[in-house]
Amino acid sequence: MFARPTLGILSSPLSPSHFGRCPKCGRWFAFNCVREEKSEISGTVSTYRCDQCGHEEQYAQRHPPHAI
Repeated sequence: MFARPTLGILSSPLSPSHFGRCPKCGRWFAFNCVREEKSEISGTVSTYRCDQCGHEEQYAQRHPPHAI
């Protein structure tokens, strides 16, 4: 039988993978942390940049209030 669809509720915010694979160009071990900023809502927000294509991704320390 087919599995029923489920909701993708995350218990913690997304973070860069251990291998740092870039979602844009797909290169492994590509993400480098370029800056961290404090946010009252999300804690520390880290910005990572791909050393191959220059794509940037931001990851928050915690979910904002009332977010799933």
